[in-house]
Amino acid sequence: MMEHNQKVNSKKILILALAKDGRCSPENTRPEGYSVLAEQILRSKLRCEISVAYLNPSKKEERFENFYNKPFNSIIITIEYSTPTDDIVNSLYRFVQNGGGLLIFHDAGCGYTNINRLSEKFGIKFRCDFFGCHEDKKDENICSLEDYYQQLEQENRVGDLEKNIHTNYPPEPWKKRFKVHINKINNEILYWGCTLHYEEKMGRVDIIEKGEKYHMSLRDNPIYNGYRVIPSGEAISEPTIIIGKRIGKGKVICFGGKFVFENSSLCISSHIDLFEEMLNYASSDDPICVPEPNIRTKMKIWHEKYATKINYLLGILMLILSFLSLLMR
Repeated sequence: MMEHNQKVNSKKILILALAKDGRCSPENTRPEGYSVLAEQILRSKLRCEISVAYLNPSKKEERFENFYNKPFNSIIITIEYSTPTDDIVNSLYRFVQNGGGLLIFHDAGCGYTNINRLSEKFGIKFRCDFFGCHEDKKDENICSLEDYYQQLEQENRVGDLEKNIHTNYPPEPWKKRFKVHINKINNEILYWGCTLHYEEKMGRVDIIEKGEKYHMSLRDNPIYNGYRVIPSGEAISEPTIIIGKRIGKGKVICFGGKFVFENSSLCISSHIDLFEEMLNYASSDDPICVPEPNIRTKMKIWHEKYATKINYLLGILMLILSFLSLLMR
């Protein structure tokens, strides 16, 4: 059985996703979901305590605002292409400043860079350079998830956990990714995402992972679904895909390849290793409380919580006053 980093055991983790049925939802059990990451990796394997909030909740209890003043070691952001509110952005920034850990997973492709509203608070930007590859493209650095899994299995490099995930979520053979070596885990991952840019003046940079082979492969395939995936020479010369920074007392790590952690991608052991390494880097030793919102948001939460009761009491009061007025005639 494959061995993975165990340092993040028993941590309190909050996952902020778009919606229950969203692509990266921890409750999405489809191949592109994050249910394996939440249940089999975080909860079962690492023994973490998980809470989940949504930007578009189906219930009031699922709103991010309900987790204010509650302690977490890390918060994982998987909100896809939605834009977080200023209140959420400011709360998350203060959470990191106070010592919390933040992990932001995205793939800013084709103009969807709304997540930068959050990441740029920490001096990190997801570039608008989504990378994919045509099914018939031939390149030694491009491989399907299924072929890569079969190769690892032949080399006896697949553990029981990965076999179980592969059985339940077999990768589609057509899904091709780029082989990228990650120094932090000294292993390859199959990558499909975007690059990152960072400001050195904001915080101390601890982790930088690049994908040189990834970009060399794309030079022969600059157009994908009508989009020019390499916008400038800058993206080729600086193909950064992971950035980890210290901000205040806490840490933030951004990753431009959220597809690596999908259900059907976690049959690759190096993908699990990478996630655990990121979580271990960002997680605080002790849980940090999510800061309270500003006065405007507090009033909104208070109104939504008590508005029905207040209207009910006002209605009864009006009936009493009406009855009294009739008696006095």
